[in-house]
Amino acid sequence: MAKVMVVGSINSDLVVQVERYPHAGETLNGSELAWFPGGKGANQAVAASRLGAKVTMVGAVGRDFYGDELIHSLQLNLVDISYVKRTSGASGAAIITVEQNGENRIILSQGANKYVTLVNPEELDGIDWLIVQNEIPWSVTEAAIQLAHERGVKVLVNPAPAAFIPHNLYPLVDVLVVNEVEAKEIMGAEADELSEEDTARKLVSLGARAVLLTLGARGSLYVTQDKMLRIPAYPVKNIVDTTAAGDTFIGGFIAGVTAGKAIEEALQFATAASAVAISRLGAQASIPTKGEVEAFIQKQ
Repeated sequence: MAKVMVVGSINSDLVVQVERYPHAGETLNGSELAWFPGGKGANQAVAASRLGAKVTMVGAVGRDFYGDELIHSLQLNLVDISYVKRTSGASGAAIITVEQNGENRIILSQGANKYVTLVNPEELDGIDWLIVQNEIPWSVTEAAIQLAHERGVKVLVNPAPAAFIPHNLYPLVDVLVVNEVEAKEIMGAEADELSEEDTARKLVSLGARAVLLTLGARGSLYVTQDKMLRIPAYPVKNIVDTTAAGDTFIGGFIAGVTAGKAIEEALQFATAASAVAISRLGAQASIPTKGEVEAFIQKQ
């Protein structure tokens, strides 16, 4: 089985459901506060593992109650935690409001994530894919990308929250996964004048081997120098929470690819996984298993 390493954030998600987002100075009643294990790195690791991949997590949590629970969640989902370290202070946290239509607004507190350090180079031996995001110090993420490339490990970069990527790094990226907002943040005003297809082509022209542009209810677009695939989204009648939709999509895509699926089949599998996730509340709590996704696909 191909092996995946995720270098990224591990957070507690504190979630309140609201009818709508409050205006400045306004107080609204919300649902009972719910706690879920989260963090983009941990979400993607759990998604890839639940959906069939063999996954190792590199990250950090605090020496607090939340840290204990976050590590326990990774273990329950068969994620190797050998490189998850404990630090003094609080674990990372995300304060999340979820509106009636499933849209979310998130405020991050970095906490222990600022202490994430890279594994030793030899610890990448046997790893087939590296996945990174933007919720830990950029210096660590950049070093991980460079090291993985040097050692022949394929690299998936999900620059979320959106941030500028130095142009010298694009040629080291095998798959760049961005949504429309992230693409505009990365490219600047130029993206406003481009179609979805041209936006993806522009990012490919910077050097990434493939760009995967996620489009929410419109599906996704996969573009390389010589290929373009458009994958439609599955209709979801009852959208509950979109918090981990993108992370589930990435985990599903990597699980599909590492299982030997063709790119189009891996994308369809990832799309189905994301559709199941948005019908449930929470981040990791919403991520389906491989069997659940396969059953969902059979029903369509």
